[in-house]
Amino acid sequence: GGQLANLSAFNNNLTGLIPPTLKTCKSLFRQQQILWRTFAKLGQCHSLTSLRISNNNISGKIPPELKHATQLHELDVSSNHLIGEIPKELRALTLMYKLLLSGNQLSGKIPPEIGVLSNLQYLNLASNNLSDRFLINLESAQSYWT
Repeated sequence: GGQLANLSAFNNNLTGLIPPTLKTCKSLFRQQQILWRTFAKLGQCHSLTSLRISNNNISGKIPPELKHATQLHELDVSSNHLIGEIPKELRALTLMYKLLLSGNQLSGKIPPEIGVLSNLQYLNLASNNLSDRFLINLESAQSYWT
């Protein structure tokens, strides 16, 4: 059998948990209402390379369990209602080239661990409640927005 490479589920009101068969999905795109506990379980999707779930009214914290999605290249959770600090566990996502966290209510300091993401090319932290200046070392980043 084949392997699911992309799943589009735009403009739906899907509920429930991610089926175990989606753990091999490489890309998951969602808009409109995703359950928060489902977001946390995406860390179990070890083949996931792209996760774009912006504009979904997601609330809560960014789950540190995402560190297990080690193939993740792109994470876009912008324009939601995320709170709390940016998890330092994201440092485990060494293949990450695009990290878009803008338009939330994230607070605290920007973790210096973000600076070790050597493949990071795009970083957007705008429109949050981050408390410190942009002092992390991003020498390896090619471009970023704050």
